[in-house]
Amino acid sequence: MAPATTITPLSPAELAYLATSLSLTPPIRPDCRLPTQFRPLAAETDILPTCNGSARMVWADGAECVAGVKAEVERTEDVHGVPTEVPDEGTQGVQAGAGPVVNRRSWVEVSVDVQGLRDDDPLNVFLAGVVMEGLFAGAAVEEPDAGLTGKLKINDRYHWKLYIDILLITPPPTSSALSTTHPLTLLSFTTHLALRTTKLPLPASQGNEDPIFHDDWDLAIPLYAPTPTTSATLAPPSLPPISLLVMTIGPNVLLDPSRDELSVAEAVWSITLLPSYSTNKSRIAGIRTLETIPVVIEDKTVGAKPGIAPGAPIYEGGVVGGRGGVAPETVKKAVKVVGRCASEVWDALEGILRMEREGVGAATR
Repeated sequence: MAPATTITPLSPAELAYLATSLSLTPPIRPDCRLPTQFRPLAAETDILPTCNGSARMVWADGAECVAGVKAEVERTEDVHGVPTEVPDEGTQGVQAGAGPVVNRRSWVEVSVDVQGLRDDDPLNVFLAGVVMEGLFAGAAVEEPDAGLTGKLKINDRYHWKLYIDILLITPPPTSSALSTTHPLTLLSFTTHLALRTTKLPLPASQGNEDPIFHDDWDLAIPLYAPTPTTSATLAPPSLPPISLLVMTIGPNVLLDPSRDELSVAEAVWSITLLPSYSTNKSRIAGIRTLETIPVVIEDKTVGAKPGIAPGAPIYEGGVVGGRGGVAPETVKKAVKVVGRCASEVWDALEGILRMEREGVGAATR
């Protein structure tokens, strides 16, 4: 299970009021947003000149994330660390399509640095794991060369290795700072934009020769081809993943919850999405549960209820005496809500890239 979400400075009375407001139909959020509405953000791309791709995104509450992608040529090795070689044409006993088993997960390295946390903090490990999970989810379903690693393959002997460095310039979610919020969605969107703007030099070599590249950066090939249409859900089918933070309370499912909303959540999930290869809908690449921090809400009238001892604590979300599991119907409902809103997220991210290509400057959505 992922590390705890947030620590809130709200009093028990404020927590009780917030839990009641979010449990209404429709829910009343503190910032008057709709259940599936995201907070305003500003984004810009290609901000780091020494990177193959980069992006910066800022939430309205001041949380900021910068992501940079660097690529270098690396020798392809099998799972035993032995460099792969191409057999001669006259080699006997080699079946067509047969070859060494390659650990392609080593072709991408993700590093997350959150301000105020150690490099080995559980939150950093969790965020890096979410990014890696989405990047390699496509290859687990489709052919190996259909996902990201297929784009990184130069030939049978060499490949590109990506180094994705993510810096969160914001206090950690366990801090009491007022500008704090969980960084998952912010990190996911920024990484998505950085990968979409990543370019690789145009190869000048052919076949399985040692790779040589053109010096002209104007000939560089985008890692992810620009979308030729106005809708990112139609083409191209291969896009970087996105991860959305979702919480449930009562009958309601809320997207992009704030720190205060997370403090009264009954369940919190990270849902990673990929565009479908056959339809204009998104498909689920992974679901992770985030641990919530129980916050006791005092209720002196609880003893009047049948079956509840006087003075028993009531936790956020109205859970009496502790926290239970999550019903399967609740999980299904959360997945359906995310699936319906995914197309709008893809289109918004594509709109940011389109504005950057047209020279509008920092895009605000």
